[in-house]
Amino acid sequence: INSHIFADPTKGALHPVVSTEIDRSLSLFHHTLGRSERILRTPIYTPYTKFTSRFLYFWCSALPLAMYPLLGPIGTTPVT
Repeated sequence: INSHIFADPTKGALHPVVSTEIDRSLSLFHHTLGRSERILRTPIYTPYTKFTSRFLYFWCSALPLAMYPLLGPIGTTPVT
C-alpha cells in the first residue's frame, strides 16, 4: 500500500525520474563511503607515522623562521 502511495505523483510523491536519480546518487555516496572506511581501517606501517610526525614537527618549528622575512619581528610571534 505504501509503495503505491509514495509512487503516485498526485499525492505528493517525487517524479519517477527524480526519484531514480536520488536513489542513484545515494547508492554512489554509500559506495564511496564504504571505500573510504576501508582506507581508514587499513593499518599504517609504524616508520611512516614516525616520519610524518617528525616532519610535521620540523615544519612547524621552522615556520617562524620562514615567516620572519615576510612579517618582521612583530608579526612573526602572533602568527605562529
